[in-house]
Amino acid sequence: MPHELAACGPSASPPSPTRAPDLAIDNGAPAGDCAVTLANGVPVGPLSGVLGAAIVQTLVIGAADRLLADGVDPPVFRSGNVDGGREVSQRLLDQYWDRIRGW
Repeated sequence: MPHELAACGPSASPPSPTRAPDLAIDNGAPAGDCAVTLANGVPVGPLSGVLGAAIVQTLVIGAADRLLADGVDPPVFRSGNVDGGREVSQRLLDQYWDRIRGW
């Protein structure tokens, strides 16, 4: 986890085991969290947002796949740009409205 260790700063030590998470997912971003360094030495193109989104979507896909394997139809919102997508999503909104916050 190069970025996390570098983000602690040169004088900081990694978190103690009592403060460490049970699970950490390394997004693979380099120290500084940027994809490119410009000719003038300025780093640009942060990677953590893109990589974090890819990790979250991978987890969602895995969870949905496990639900299907267990015989459960996963409650997944559909794109409004595909036939029937809005209707499926509306049914989910109606079903889970009391659990959804800040929609």
